[in-house]
Amino acid sequence: MWKGPTKKQKQREWWRVPTKKRKKNIEGKRLLYEILAFALFLFLIYTIVINVQEHIEMKQNYAVEPAVVTVYDKTATKYLFGGINHVALLEPGLIDKVPRSLKDNQKAALTKAQFDTLSPGDSLDGFIVNQQFYTERDLENEFEGFPFVLLMICVYPMGYIIYQAFKFKKVDALFERFTIRFDRSLSFVVNTVVFGGLTVGLLFSYYSLAGTIKYAYDWKTSPDFIETSAEVRHKSMQHGSGTYAEDTFYVALAFKGNSGESIHVTKEVTRSAYKANSREVFIKYKKDNPYDVYAQELTSSEIADLLGSSTMIIYYLTIVITALLLFAVYLLDKKRRTGSY
Repeated sequence: MWKGPTKKQKQREWWRVPTKKRKKNIEGKRLLYEILAFALFLFLIYTIVINVQEHIEMKQNYAVEPAVVTVYDKTATKYLFGGINHVALLEPGLIDKVPRSLKDNQKAALTKAQFDTLSPGDSLDGFIVNQQFYTERDLENEFEGFPFVLLMICVYPMGYIIYQAFKFKKVDALFERFTIRFDRSLSFVVNTVVFGGLTVGLLFSYYSLAGTIKYAYDWKTSPDFIETSAEVRHKSMQHGSGTYAEDTFYVALAFKGNSGESIHVTKEVTRSAYKANSREVFIKYKKDNPYDVYAQELTSSEIADLLGSSTMIIYYLTIVITALLLFAVYLLDKKRRTGSY
């Protein structure tokens, strides 16, 4: 017959017994976590309120304060996986600088049509908002990105409110009755939202992946390129703001176009290319657009940087998630046909 734990067993398991001191420590830590969680909640609410007020003010005021500035130069930024950003320079002497390193009042975003027609010395129409000049393109960029950023910031405050609400017994009981009564409907809605959102996200990722594959294919096989060398005039490293955000690297290039005109363009490069410290790089550009620049060749280090970039990791995850979903569908179909997985 078992007579309970021995003295040695009790000594080995003393730490499992919550003593008064340990209880106080646990309660103290819990209180500290609660205070930190509430402080973060207040900070994010304050951030949301300030940003929403500024956003509303910008939307209300941007059209009533028209302004005209002089364009001193124009340049473009070609990103690592394609895409070109066109920029007007609003002060002299900035043509050889990386646009990302400039202050907001020194540059303005342009559409492709504006970029093609503007020349140094031309006037550029825009708006003054909070003593800052904006073009229509700048405002579009501000307005397009704001809802997504706001949604990301609201995730924690909403979760915190829901967490605190469920501490009330009436709320918890009401939710329990609701889930029992509408169990099937709720499951359908949740599954639709989750799998619908996942499908949209995967389709968007595959669309981006297709663009990247086309970009790489054109770089390797298209005959519509002119090869030349470019002088590196400026370099800039932009630090990522998030925990897992990548640093981005840019070099400002200057070269002669096919017609002898001076072309100034900034190219996003890999970490290895940035650290190479070359004063001259070999590039190629499309015949119909000298700002659409590519590297002539990539080193093994640059290829490794590309394959290990956050963009490529997202593509890898997209493929893995798709494979797991297809495997789950296969298992469900197998269970429906055979009764087992």
